[in-house]
Amino acid sequence: MDAQTGRDRKPGRRFRAACVAVLLAGGVLASSAAPALAVAPAAGSVSARHAPGPNNPAYWEYDGLYSCSKKWFPGGKSYTKPDGVAFVVIKAGRTQFVSDLGDSNDGDRTYAFPHRIRYVISCLFTDA
Repeated sequence: MDAQTGRDRKPGRRFRAACVAVLLAGGVLASSAAPALAVAPAAGSVSARHAPGPNNPAYWEYDGLYSCSKKWFPGGKSYTKPDGVAFVVIKAGRTQFVSDLGDSNDGDRTYAFPHRIRYVISCLFTDA
C-alpha cells in the first residue's frame, strides 16, 4: 500500500502486464503474416486472377484454333449464342458452362440458367 493514497499499486502493474502481453501477441501474429506478404508477385508477373485458366479467354483458344474474347454480362439469366460463334463459355453462379461445338452456320441458340450470368467468353473459328 502506498502511504499517501492508501491504494495498492498492483492494478497498474497488472494493466501494464496485460498491455505488454497484447503487444507481444500482435507481434507474433504480424511476424507469422510476414512470409505471406513477402511472396507478393513481382511487377509484370502473372497474378492468379489473370493466369491462363478457365476464366481467361486465352485458355480456350487452343493454340490459335479459336479467337476468344470475354465480355462481362451482369444481371441476365439467359444468353443467346449468335450465329457464327463456334462455342461459348458462360459463368453463371459458381458453375461454368461450355456450349457444344457447333457449325458457325447453325443459327442462334439460347441458354438459360437458374443463376445470374457473370461473364461470357465467345470463341470464333480462325483460319489456322
